[in-house]
Amino acid sequence: MLTIMAVAAAGAQRAEELVQQGATEIGYVNFERARGFFRKAVAVAAEGSPVWQQAVFGQAVCAQHISPPTKASIDEAVSLYKMLLEKTPDSPLAARTMMNLGRIAELRDYGGDTPDLEAAREWYIRVRDRFMNEPIAGEATLRIAATYIQTYEPEQVRKGVEILHAWLADHPKDELASAMWQYLADTYFYPLRDYRRSVECYEKADAIGWTDVANKGPIYWRVANLADRFLNDRATAIKYYTKIIRETPNSGKAYESQLALRRLGVPEEQIPRITILKQEEQR
Repeated sequence: MLTIMAVAAAGAQRAEELVQQGATEIGYVNFERARGFFRKAVAVAAEGSPVWQQAVFGQAVCAQHISPPTKASIDEAVSLYKMLLEKTPDSPLAARTMMNLGRIAELRDYGGDTPDLEAAREWYIRVRDRFMNEPIAGEATLRIAATYIQTYEPEQVRKGVEILHAWLADHPKDELASAMWQYLADTYFYPLRDYRRSVECYEKADAIGWTDVANKGPIYWRVANLADRFLNDRATAIKYYTKIIRETPNSGKAYESQLALRRLGVPEEQIPRITILKQEEQR
């Protein structure tokens, strides 16, 4: 008995070492090498154990992200993810496993691959419904909405928009609220071409804080131009032309924003001067 226990303990320790080595290689974005470590860990770990779950998930993630992707590598990932769910349905990795299966279904991973938005949606719905009180539910909801919006079919797009509005009404402080408002704003801009709603949603994202801070300059420019050229909203146009000069002077639109403020009748002394920021100052 002691011998069996010792062998099991040694196997678990070896599996943990291999999982750690695999995680280190992922940090170097070396998915092929990492997959080898995870595969070895799967072979020596006790099936269903926490380290086995980590190893299976790690091998699947590597197979999913190896470049260039192939049908064989994606099929391997799918098989491993599904095995993890079948063998350990209550695994702490279950939610992310289902999300990853959804992404595989949603995206075109290799030449000849065909996205399956309905299958992707089913995975995301399972995550949202099962993990409703966990942060990942918000991410799943965003993905659900995207499976409708990316079709660019008017009825489907509006359904996706409704899903996001409903979620935000109930979860205004969701971790992804800013990203959701920005996605709504982008969708209202195109394909819906509802510029007033687009600006409203951009302003909500701006009030929360941008998820993608590096790209807020082009967003500010879009909002300013929509308000200025299409909505006859002088106050909002001035607000965002000014934000471009003050917050994103390196965006390439600061001088044009100064000209726009003069055209809108802003007194010269109220127009900010352009101060070029160092890269670290813009973060």
